[in-house]
Amino acid sequence: MGEFKKARKELRKAVKLNSDLAIGHYELGNVYSMLQQGERALKSFHRASALNPYTANVNTKIAEIYANQGKYDDAIRHLKRALETDTGQFMTYYHLANAYQNKGMQEKAIHAYQQVLKMFPVFFTARYNLGLVFKEVGEHERAIVEFQETLKLNPKFHTARYQMAISYLELGNKKEAKEGFKEYLDKAPHGEMAGDAKNRLAKL
Repeated sequence: MGEFKKARKELRKAVKLNSDLAIGHYELGNVYSMLQQGERALKSFHRASALNPYTANVNTKIAEIYANQGKYDDAIRHLKRALETDTGQFMTYYHLANAYQNKGMQEKAIHAYQQVLKMFPVFFTARYNLGLVFKEVGEHERAIVEFQETLKLNPKFHTARYQMAISYLELGNKKEAKEGFKEYLDKAPHGEMAGDAKNRLAKL
């Protein structure tokens, strides 16, 4: 029903009555997260994890908060712990890949994104991010493939067109790069990358 303050009140009562109720602490952490009270959510999730580390992938919840705080080492540690108990959660691998990417650990990020896509091939955001990591390590041909697949899955993901044009440019393919920048500007004339795309296009 979206009445998070009322839910918080009742859940507080529940964990006060039974401080060892792991699921109560977990749900209270979820409510705190909805109310954007990160530190309180973290405290509740840690309590749930201490009582029962298998409570609805509580380690993933903890990791998400750490990642939002820029504490990627802590996030990675908890995501690995989550995967010890459940290797079938593609979102856990996705968060792990993001953390690795933000840490500049590209090879590990690539592996984690590939795990995501094995489980959920149509996850276009993961495919786009994989393309970005390939681009970062200079594997532009592989990056282009991922950007093309992203656009097949979501033709409105126009930033993929821009990134693909950058990779074509890095490969020395000015014709494809020029067409890519033009297409990006046609589809997203006021997009985030529009200014840079115009500048690059003017030089081609």
